[in-house]
Amino acid sequence: SIFSDNEADLGGAIYIAASYGETTLVVDNVIFENNFVTDGGSAIAVRALGKDATFTITNSVFDNNTMSDLNNPAGCGAVYIVGDNGGKASGTIEGSVFTNNSASSNGLANGGAIKVEFNSAVTIKDCAFAENKATVSGGAIDLQANTGMNPEVTVDDCIFVGNDAMAGAAIASLNNVGEGTLTIINSTFDDNVATVAGGAVYSDRS
Repeated sequence: SIFSDNEADLGGAIYIAASYGETTLVVDNVIFENNFVTDGGSAIAVRALGKDATFTITNSVFDNNTMSDLNNPAGCGAVYIVGDNGGKASGTIEGSVFTNNSASSNGLANGGAIKVEFNSAVTIKDCAFAENKATVSGGAIDLQANTGMNPEVTVDDCIFVGNDAMAGAAIASLNNVGEGTLTIINSTFDDNVATVAGGAVYSDRS
């Protein structure tokens, strides 16, 4: 399957929200290219809003998906995962490639390829991230914690090349009001560029 040149505010190609019941998304061998949003998840948005949402993304390609809105104070790139209001978002992203995805705004655009926010648990395994960009943090992957809502992200056997952000050119973990957990295993970081801090990885809490 191919999702190309789709546009929305949230979830440019696919949007699921677990508000009234538990929700499951399975994506396998899918290409997402040139999709666009003004808020988050230019390819996919998974939101657990009161109920649990689970997802599996495997063997897929995310290329040139864009979040851009100069009037939006925040936003994120190709895949947006969030658990809130008592719901938890959990799943795996495996064997997939993320290239040339971006998040840009005048504010806190972060997570050029993937953003994981609040009450979420995600494993990212055997994936490649190249030339992804975010205005502020997490050129490839961004974690955002909040009070009592702490994301858990494991990055296992992944490659990060040529990603770009102000902080955390490849990965950023922002926990100033929470305690997110980032685990990195057997992964490679090469030629990523941060304009301020964290040429590969940035965390504001050790």
